[in-house]
Amino acid sequence: MDNLKTNRELNQTDISLLMGIAPQIGISINNARMYERLQEREKRFRILAESAPDIIFILDVEGTLLYINPAWKKILGHRQEDIVGRNLVAFVEEEDVNRLEQLLKIVRKNKTPIMDILLTIKSLPGIEHNFSFNCAPNIDEGGHVDS
Repeated sequence: MDNLKTNRELNQTDISLLMGIAPQIGISINNARMYERLQEREKRFRILAESAPDIIFILDVEGTLLYINPAWKKILGHRQEDIVGRNLVAFVEEEDVNRLEQLLKIVRKNKTPIMDILLTIKSLPGIEHNFSFNCAPNIDEGGHVDS
């Protein structure tokens, strides 16, 4: 808008154009900053989860595994590509399936975590492992449980 070579002053059309695009520029700058913060949080979560000695996983609202950390393979022997996309109940002992499904419903409905629930999960060779299961809902900005 401003021409430094001719030192022309801004006219009303120039000012109107600048006033029109200024909010969009501000929104874009704000979005870029928020995106950077989100990427930093994601990076911190990945570092924490990838190095944790305990199994960490993320489920969708149906119980499908969206993410597992490397501890799952170390402890249970299953590879990530064989787990992600499958329902958690596929790995829980039959007698725990109904209880797990009910607990996950409670977490979604009440939007509160559950702690220290004992479940048995089968390892790749079929060995049963008892785990203390903790689950917390991921609540989106609208207050809905999304995973």
